[in-house]
Amino acid sequence: MKTNNIQPTTNNGAIPGPGARLSIVGCWLSRGFTALELLIGLAVVLLLFALATVPFSSFREAQVLNAAASELTALLAEARSAAVASRDSSEYGVHFEESRTVYFKGTSFVEPSAFNKEMALDRAIEISSIALQGGGNDVVFEMLTGETNDYGAVTLRSKGNTARTKTITVARTGVASHD
Repeated sequence: MKTNNIQPTTNNGAIPGPGARLSIVGCWLSRGFTALELLIGLAVVLLLFALATVPFSSFREAQVLNAAASELTALLAEARSAAVASRDSSEYGVHFEESRTVYFKGTSFVEPSAFNKEMALDRAIEISSIALQGGGNDVVFEMLTGETNDYGAVTLRSKGNTARTKTITVARTGVASHD
């Protein structure tokens, strides 16, 4: 029976001396990566990125919707406050459209007006429903009392997930709140 006499070698092919360290990893690193190994590594990185992006996208969507509801509630409160203070001896209101709201002075919305203050909604959000008493798109607050005949609800909706909504409610007293 013949035995193979295989001698370990170093990276440069020389036979190592006593106390030399053999390194399989060193040999492997010196030859580089194959295309298949690079593709597998890239696929793992892309998979991890995709898994991290989905929850972040959903979180951002919820945050944008919450922020829009808060801003719209604040805009309604600002208009009511101006009406209660009878600023410039006028009533004040908020006009609603699908992609924006407008703070205005007077008993009805007129455009263009130098006084109007527009709040554009984020592209990911839309006003999906305007259900005000009388069927209009405006909430007008009365001077001194801040009450409104245009009470009701306005619903904001995420365009990416139409099940995700926020409802802004305006009471007869003019006080606005959101869920």
